[in-house]
Amino acid sequence: MTAAIWLVLLLCAGVAHAAPATTAPVVQRDGRPFASASALSGLGLAVKELPGRDAIVACHEDRCAPLKEFRREGADILVSLDALCEALNLSAAYDQARATVRLTTVAAPAATSAPDVGRLAPDFKLTRLDGTPVALSDFRGKRVLINSWASW
Repeated sequence: MTAAIWLVLLLCAGVAHAAPATTAPVVQRDGRPFASASALSGLGLAVKELPGRDAIVACHEDRCAPLKEFRREGADILVSLDALCEALNLSAAYDQARATVRLTTVAAPAATSAPDVGRLAPDFKLTRLDGTPVALSDFRGKRVLINSWASW
């Protein structure tokens, strides 16, 4: 990743630890729910633009994910709540009129034991920086090196 993307991820990680306290107003666009980046900051989320790219990064607690489903309206950014929830493992609870939303973290599935030596690794899915999904099963029959690290 470029230095600019890492800088945005670090900025988001530093901001994203506020506990969600309120609901955010929902804006409907093309029949889909969106929320403004400024309203989401009140829920403990950070939304930052990636410099030089048509993408944003959303961060919540210890997770950050790039999002391509957003709109610019004036000085603010409207974020697709569906894409946000999927990317950050969140659940959206709307009021009856779908005018406000409360976002909560979805409990992670219970960890399974490590696979036995010689057996296939369990399949998992990730999202590339360009927003396209990729799964480990996409590489079956090929050699795969998984390099996982963090700068902090």
